[in-house]
Parts: sequence; structure tokens; C-alpha cells
Amino acid sequence: MNFCRSFLLFLLTISSVIAQTEKPKEPIGPVSYYRDIRRIFQQNCQGCHQPAKTLGGYVMTSYNDALKPGDTGNPAIVPGQPEKSELITQIKVGGDNKSLMPKNKEPLSATDRALIERWIREGA
Repeated sequence: MNFCRSFLLFLLTISSVIAQTEKPKEPIGPVSYYRDIRRIFQQNCQGCHQPAKTLGGYVMTSYNDALKPGDTGNPAIVPGQPEKSELITQIKVGGDNKSLMPKNKEPLSATDRALIERWIREGA
């Protein structure tokens, strides 16, 4: 009987750990700038891409500013066209497991990159 209780406690502990390590769920419905994307930009982009510090000519503190072209002449975001959006080029992870942005930091998670790409594809 004591073995059964211990085994049951073990199973409950394992299932609790597994539940805590599950990936975040994809948003249901369209991706929202304010609900889903803004947080990523605040945490990873706005330190260097803000009105007081416009590295690369990009400002990522507002939706309208993110649509404007930077120093490359390409807009960070082209609604409906992630392949033409400079942001996607900058956050893409290469074979060396690095990305151009965020600069000198770990690349965005695969989940965040996919969410940004989906948001742009949906029309941003």
C-alpha cells in the first residue's frame, strides 16, 4: 500500500512538471499587436529602437513607426508580406544559431519569431 501511494505521488509530480514546461499556446484568432506583439518589441527592440535612439533608423515603440523605412530604405514591417519585412530578416536565426537582432543578445525564441511572422502575414 505504501508503494502505491509513493508511485501515485511520483506520477502526480511528473505530470505537474510536464504541464509547467509545455509551450505557450498559439493565440486563438488573429494575432494582435497590443496583446501579442507589443510585449516582444518592448522586451527586445525598444531599448535601441526608440525616438531618442533610432539605431538603423528604426523606431519600434509604436505601430505606425514600425511601418516606416529605416536606413536601409526598407520598412521594418510590410503588412501581409513577411518576406519583404526587414524585421523578419533581422530576427531570422542562421546556421550559427545567431540572429542580427536583438544585437548582442540571444535570438528571439522560435515561438516569438513565428508569432511576429504570422502577425505580419495576417496583415499586421
